[in-house]
Amino acid sequence: MDSLSKLGIDVWSLLVYMVNFGVVVFVLAYFFTKPLLKSIDKRRDLIRHNIEEAEKLKDELVKQKQKMEEEKEALKAHLAEEMDKLHAEIKEKRKKADIEIETRKQAMLDDVKKVIDEEKKSLQDSVQKEILEVMQKIILHIVMNKVPKEVIDESIKEAWDNFKRK
Repeated sequence: MDSLSKLGIDVWSLLVYMVNFGVVVFVLAYFFTKPLLKSIDKRRDLIRHNIEEAEKLKDELVKQKQKMEEEKEALKAHLAEEMDKLHAEIKEKRKKADIEIETRKQAMLDDVKKVIDEEKKSLQDSVQKEILEVMQKIILHIVMNKVPKEVIDESIKEAWDNFKRK
């Protein structure tokens, strides 16, 4: 030990330093290590719990997304079905409108045909009267009172009736 003293190392001081160091290590280990380890374990558990919670939320979000996609597809199918119904309804209404238009058109054509027939009949009667009058005047002029007027009228009407039958 003298050799240590010659080197300037005091054994008792070294021993006190070692004891002092042991006490510091013991105090640190007893008072700080356990709380520090507990705090680290709590932090680890908190992180693990947060990760598990995040995984649950992620799974729930994925399920909700899938549910929303399914609802979206169902809504698309429903809308497509509604559009098909609307197209069919429009087609049916168009057919009904076409039929109604055709019916109105035919009624109008029938009305016009009746009016034309009436006008035609009226014109024929008017023309017949005028022709009969002109023929009467011509024949009267030719005959110049040699044949009675009633006979001429009767023969003209007969001729006209024969003409109409042909």
